[in-house]
Amino acid sequence: MSILISLAAIVVVAGTTILQGTQERATRAQIERLALLIDEYRQITGTYPPDGIDSQVVNANGVALRSSAALYHALTSEIETRVMVGGIPRVVKKEALVEKFPSSEIMVAGDDYPGVVELIDAFGSPFHYDNTLDGRFQPQGGEVHYPPLDDDEHPLDPRTIEGIENGGVELPGQAQSPVYDLWSHGRRGHSVEDEDASAPIANWNSE
Repeated sequence: MSILISLAAIVVVAGTTILQGTQERATRAQIERLALLIDEYRQITGTYPPDGIDSQVVNANGVALRSSAALYHALTSEIETRVMVGGIPRVVKKEALVEKFPSSEIMVAGDDYPGVVELIDAFGSPFHYDNTLDGRFQPQGGEVHYPPLDDDEHPLDPRTIEGIENGGVELPGQAQSPVYDLWSHGRRGHSVEDEDASAPIANWNSE
């Protein structure tokens, strides 16, 4: 019986390790796809999608959007750009870059936040998105989610001095990219008690 229990434990551990590896690869693939869409957005508009923190982003229901919810909104909404036609500025509308994301990659907020959708990683936790082009560094915590999470319910921003223990960052206390930072907390998710916290899966360490 003890041998069977030991074998079962080995199978569970191995299965968990395999699953986490699959989720990590899937999350990296998501970040790569999102990076392509973000770059395409910049090519059309001349700037990167707003994060709703440095500047306000509001959906059709009047709800203020932040972080991955603001990114989702930018990628799935009609794009307006200004062009000069005969010396006269005109607004040109283009179709959204994405009609819809797979249900496995989004989280719809509750009735208190109508129309709000967050982009989530393969672990089921929302991504974090920070447009850093303006040069300002504003750490993100649970306040950017829907509903907001308290500090004791959410890991520290891995880019901060306090959050770099397992942060996998090269520039502690500041943005990692001059244009935007996009990251997942990885297998840690939103756990603040995980002593074996992994480095984030991010656009700055995706290679």
